[in-house]
Amino acid sequence: MNVSAVTNPGAPPRVFGIVGHPVDHSLSPSIHNPLFAELGLNAVYIAIPVDPTHADRIADLIRDKNLAGVNLTVPFKERVLPLLDEVSGAARRAGAVNVVVNTNGRLAGHNTDGEGFIRALLAEGGPTRFYRGFMLKTGFVALNGAIFNAVYVGVRTVLRSYE
Repeated sequence: MNVSAVTNPGAPPRVFGIVGHPVDHSLSPSIHNPLFAELGLNAVYIAIPVDPTHADRIADLIRDKNLAGVNLTVPFKERVLPLLDEVSGAARRAGAVNVVVNTNGRLAGHNTDGEGFIRALLAEGGPTRFYRGFMLKTGFVALNGAIFNAVYVGVRTVLRSYE
């Protein structure tokens, strides 16, 4: 779907994407592109397959292609950290980023994994409703973000489970 043709003929769209390996199965483009069109945004969201051996080139890719922003999957969440101009506190605590925003060539990394988890936890009554402890079963990088944010809002005990 060419969102620019729908929203603003002639102007180049802002390009967003998901970087991963593999990434062809991602539902992100089919979720974001209809939303961009519905909101009248001149933007497009694409899947960007990158071989993990080229992780050190992701920052250059974002800048060279003038991508407005990307989401990252494992294994890129940790590998991109030293390539960024800025890293948010949550990303630094988690040791990983899942969102990179490009502002005039300056790349800022963020981690929303833990924030999303905490919002859901607080919507259910907060950590005290769960006796100040709970068990998480998730991917390692998302787990780090969730743990740091859970401790921040008062959870005392987190048990981790790996497959």
